[in-house]
Amino acid sequence: MNAVILMNSIQQIVQCEWSVEKSRFIGFLAPALTLDDVNRFVEKCRADYPDATHVCHACLLSTELTAERASDDGEPQKTAGFPMLEILKKKRLTDVVAVAVRYFGGVKLGAGGLIRAYAKTIRLCVESAVLTVPKTYDECRLVIDYSLSGSIETFLRQVAALDESVYGVQALYRFTCPQEKTAIITEEIKKRTSSDLKVEIVRSFIKYQ
Repeated sequence: MNAVILMNSIQQIVQCEWSVEKSRFIGFLAPALTLDDVNRFVEKCRADYPDATHVCHACLLSTELTAERASDDGEPQKTAGFPMLEILKKKRLTDVVAVAVRYFGGVKLGAGGLIRAYAKTIRLCVESAVLTVPKTYDECRLVIDYSLSGSIETFLRQVAALDESVYGVQALYRFTCPQEKTAIITEEIKKRTSSDLKVEIVRSFIKYQ
């Protein structure tokens, strides 16, 4: 995860298009958090361009273990997906999927030409994209006496994203907030409850803004 902190991502789909030796290349860069997101976007591109010669893709995802994929979709091995993936890495992007749709124009580009063409397609997309910055969030857990729940729940809704509320003899809250606010929220809860209650950090994760 340390490497991911230094990377950026995107929030909106970017599209570009160019041609070389009568071959038409249409590139896309889209946000993706999971491999399901990647597969859905690739299939959408296939559906939108059903007569394309090739629909190649690459992705980088920031999961607990960094996931990366590259597909040449019928082009010679490592002449399409791999150079696209390399552009994502060089530009320090994560949580993205890159797709390059190619319409063959009748002139062969050769291995070197294909590598340059697919890399350029995604590079053009990256150059047009508005990059986001990484921010660390904490997913937190708080258990308090039910008698204190009303005012604390109202407070949590004002300062964090309240993900779950469970009531019994005690009230359990799960909430998410920017990491720099966790200590402040904890101290405010202590003041409001006149206690030494502790906020448990369940996990920390990165979102791109």
